[in-house]
Amino acid sequence: MEGLKPPESLSLSGNLSESWRKWRQTFKLHMIASGMDTKTASVQYSTLLNVIGGDVLEEYNTFHFSDAEPKDDVKTILQKFEYHFTPKNNFTYERHLFNS
Repeated sequence: MEGLKPPESLSLSGNLSESWRKWRQTFKLHMIASGMDTKTASVQYSTLLNVIGGDVLEEYNTFHFSDAEPKDDVKTILQKFEYHFTPKNNFTYERHLFNS
């Protein structure tokens, strides 16, 4: 579908984890609906970084890739963003809350 509107840029304000979850879902749906998932890896990579937004692109520029990780693979980039935007559990704090 040529005229399909791309998803809005990811907002870095508010609840980042929830914003990321919703944006990722919207982006995946857009990729399938537009037929972008059948394009080459470099086209998919460029589309992802183009629609994600300038502020998030700056975050992407801080990512480190090992030699085994392809830098232009959408799955790899989405996993890195997932790790970046998903909060880590503080087990000590969680245990404290549970025992309080």
